[in-house]
Amino acid sequence: MVETIAYLGPEGTYSEEAASIWAAGRPVTLRALGSLVKVARAVDEGSVDWGLLPAENSCEGSLALTLDLLIDRADHLQICGEVVLRIRHHLLARPGITQGRVTRIISHFQALAQCRGYLERNHPDIELVEAESTAEAARTVAISPEPWAAIGTVKAARLHDLTILAEDIADLRENATRFIVIGRRGCYAGPADKTTILVGVDNRPGALYCLLGEFARHGVNLTRIESRPAKTRLGEYVFFIDFEGHPDRPEVAAALAGARQRSSFCKLLGSYPAVGASTPAPDTAGPNLAQIRAEIDILDGWIVDLLAQRASLVRRIGKLKDGKLIRDPARERQVVNRLRVLAAKKGVDPEVVAGVYRLLLPYYVELQASPDSQNSL
Repeated sequence: MVETIAYLGPEGTYSEEAASIWAAGRPVTLRALGSLVKVARAVDEGSVDWGLLPAENSCEGSLALTLDLLIDRADHLQICGEVVLRIRHHLLARPGITQGRVTRIISHFQALAQCRGYLERNHPDIELVEAESTAEAARTVAISPEPWAAIGTVKAARLHDLTILAEDIADLRENATRFIVIGRRGCYAGPADKTTILVGVDNRPGALYCLLGEFARHGVNLTRIESRPAKTRLGEYVFFIDFEGHPDRPEVAAALAGARQRSSFCKLLGSYPAVGASTPAPDTAGPNLAQIRAEIDILDGWIVDLLAQRASLVRRIGKLKDGKLIRDPARERQVVNRLRVLAAKKGVDPEVVAGVYRLLLPYYVELQASPDSQNSL
């Protein structure tokens, strides 16, 4: 059965080129749609099997609209693949129009941004106008009697009988865009060696640090982290995290389990084949002594950070008490007994934990008497 992949049209866009690369060798036809929102909706509603969305550019960074579409449809769609496309922008115009005659340059806002330096050097006084796509910009230039130019692809020039006034005008020579392929939940597009999750964390010191530490502790390499507003209230964010590996691998499963415990929510957006990556061979030997010691070093750092956070809270209590040294034996016994129970659940000797806290509690009590002191664990 022939499947369909939707992309941002019309014909002649970079999205079409990326979709063609992904579809090569597959029984897939291409369908151009008028916006990224329509692409995502078509996949969600089932009128197409796949959708292609631009995710990030090496010059201009991530595309906010794509991230927002993934947030809004995280329960229905998943990432099934990716394509990295080398982007070559060209200045296009109708035959007979020279650069000196151009009065307006039209393109997609990303293309204009990626050629900002060239435009400032060569056309500093020319009006720049945004279009829905580079292909739409080329079409507009082709049908207009005005001496306008577009930034677009070689195929767009060929489709609309335009000439190329200047080649490869992007400011970054290695300009590339990463596209993601989305499908409905349960899609499968080949062996997976990359995973993307969407997470939220509580608004407290160290929350994101502790979540990311789970991946370091289990030896999982993060390849990208990106924040977007949570759309709840100002200052609250969600995070996209890309990392190497599939949840079927033990170390990835362990890191994900730890991340879920340290997040307010954690959604798996997809595991998929990564461009330019190869799935690592399973580690049959297991972790060596150096790796285990490295994990211990990370954990020791967390322990000290958490003790310092506790000291900061104790200072706040001291200020509420006006610096008076007030011990609460009942409260101290309650803390130690609660930690005994927690230690037992985690398989740690309760008396060892209780002994540690019997050493720490007098120090914290003394901090209440001098809450402005900077000495802390």
